[in-house]
Amino acid sequence: VEEEGLGVAAAINWRGLGGLSLTAASGWPRPYCALCQNDVAQVISHVRRELPTSSLYAVGWSMGGNLLVRHLAESGDECLLRGALAVSPALDLAAIQRYMASTPVGRLYGRIIGFGMFSYFLKHRAALRDSPISLLATLRTALFGSFEGEVFAPLWGLDGGMEEYHAKCSFLASDVSRVKRRLLVVHAEDDPVVPLHSLPLAEMSTNPLIVVAITRHGGHMGYTAGLSPLQHTWTDRLLVHYLRHLRGQTAAPPAVAVLSRL
Repeated sequence: VEEEGLGVAAAINWRGLGGLSLTAASGWPRPYCALCQNDVAQVISHVRRELPTSSLYAVGWSMGGNLLVRHLAESGDECLLRGALAVSPALDLAAIQRYMASTPVGRLYGRIIGFGMFSYFLKHRAALRDSPISLLATLRTALFGSFEGEVFAPLWGLDGGMEEYHAKCSFLASDVSRVKRRLLVVHAEDDPVVPLHSLPLAEMSTNPLIVVAITRHGGHMGYTAGLSPLQHTWTDRLLVHYLRHLRGQTAAPPAVAVLSRL
């Protein structure tokens, strides 16, 4: 983005990630998960205060895409962003959980993600020592269970377990009409983590501000370009074109959204 002269990029280091400590003003700190949606609003509001005359855009990947799209819906007409891009967004968490549990690849990914989360809790064990979840419980969950219902829900004060977590943290068909800013969603048919059917595609096609681009290949955030991993990815180039379009867009939005298969 900066190389193309389109502005200055800023990134969110989520709670306890990017070298950050996990802290709280009182009680035990709440770890990073899909319940951190208010963090998005706080960061965007901070950037707006620092840059009051700048146009703001945002990009979210996977769970970050979930948090970003939900922010668009919850902020509605008051959203401070001019546009957004969501790549492989994990929108319907219940559908994703069922899908991952039903396939060998999904179960493998689940365990990989689980041990990644265990490493996170191991790193922040001192900060979470007074929480209702022990380190041994997180290891057991990494091996056999689900962090959503068994760890995140109680740490965030949800009594309804996984069902309440999914209900609070999903972007469903009923939420589509609440999006009032331009949104480009990029998703692959062969995504092994977030199945295409978990996106509310039919409803998205009725919102003139949402465009969905479906690729045949790309996996889960696996879009690349060329042989070298050091090169810009395909989605990097797509973002540059999308930002150029948004910055130069002066006409009214189209009457219908375009649901395209690339």
